[in-house]
Amino acid sequence: MSSTGSITTAFSGWPATESVDTYRTQANNETLAIPRSLLRKLIQDHHTVYHMEHRDIPNILARVLVGLHELGANQDQLINGYKKVHPDLVPLLQTSIEKNTIADDSWLEHLGDSTYYRQYLSFFQQKIEQRGVEKVVQEYFCSSPLLTSIGSQLQPIVHMAFGLEYDMPEIVVQGLAYLATTFVDVEPLLEEASSSSGYSDNSSILFDMVAADPRFAGRMDGTNTFHSAVKVLIKSQQSLLGMYMRMVKSKLQDLVTLAAQLIPCTQQAHRLDWFLGGGQLLASALAIQFLVQQPYVDEDAAKKLVQLQFLATMCTYVVQGRPDRPPSHDTPCQTWENCASAVVQSGDPKSILIMQSLSKAQQLFGEQDEGYLQVANFIAGFVQADGAWCKTDERSVR
Repeated sequence: MSSTGSITTAFSGWPATESVDTYRTQANNETLAIPRSLLRKLIQDHHTVYHMEHRDIPNILARVLVGLHELGANQDQLINGYKKVHPDLVPLLQTSIEKNTIADDSWLEHLGDSTYYRQYLSFFQQKIEQRGVEKVVQEYFCSSPLLTSIGSQLQPIVHMAFGLEYDMPEIVVQGLAYLATTFVDVEPLLEEASSSSGYSDNSSILFDMVAADPRFAGRMDGTNTFHSAVKVLIKSQQSLLGMYMRMVKSKLQDLVTLAAQLIPCTQQAHRLDWFLGGGQLLASALAIQFLVQQPYVDEDAAKKLVQLQFLATMCTYVVQGRPDRPPSHDTPCQTWENCASAVVQSGDPKSILIMQSLSKAQQLFGEQDEGYLQVANFIAGFVQADGAWCKTDERSVR
């Protein structure tokens, strides 16, 4: 689908008619009226063609398309969203370098090696075809080292959970391969959290204690990507991070709220930070909320996932410069519908995913809380002002 005409043709069946097979989300058992053939074709076309992530930019095409639909996009807006995401996708280049085949007795040997993405795709695809999605996720995620990986800001977990929630096995395969190739083990830090003293105010730990701790001063650069910067932080400050992990006893609902609060805290003029403001932490908290409710995720795995979310939040906060606590906002002046309409009209992929996440958070936790709507108003204002996404050191502005 390289031309506008072919894109339009591909989306000519959107939204689905009543006769079209549709997806049903496991989260709320509501029908998602997207033609199964459309999404499946897009996923299959991209399955072995594009990287899942290249220099901090993940492949979020399928998630954006579903998010647009849930926010009420029409066909033209869907096409616009596709055209906003597609240029950022980086093809997987063919190589003459021979790679070992991933097998049962060797699948752990190449964790963290992004050059093995194709091999992991093939391995997990075969496992799911043989054993089914749930058994594979239970064995190769819940009961394996992948459970304690903080790689790529937990976006591999988001992608895998998205595939599980919307019953898309190919996406689950991609998520597992993404997890394997971005692997950064933090199990020792999660073990520190098991002896937590029980201080449960995540927000105060972050904005009052971590923010003021001079031991976190200095640049965490790595190889000029966020992923590498987090690896540098974990290696150089493992003891200090462990101290904070022992202090906190996190509740998932509080971490969802904290992730939403972090979105506006990096605003400078009409710019927002790519990693703190971009909604990744909110997406990962909600993905973990989905996972811990599944029967194949046991209590121990659920506890580690919650601890992982706090650690990812703390690491992101430190690497991105420890900004001040976000300012208080006025009473929201735009409704959810108006905010969603503004974001959909903009076609901005990150804002679309943020708005979708805020809507889910509101449904789960926010019936009596205007906090999520306040952030929705903030994001609507951001896109209406033609805001830009940037990394804090301004290596990239988008």
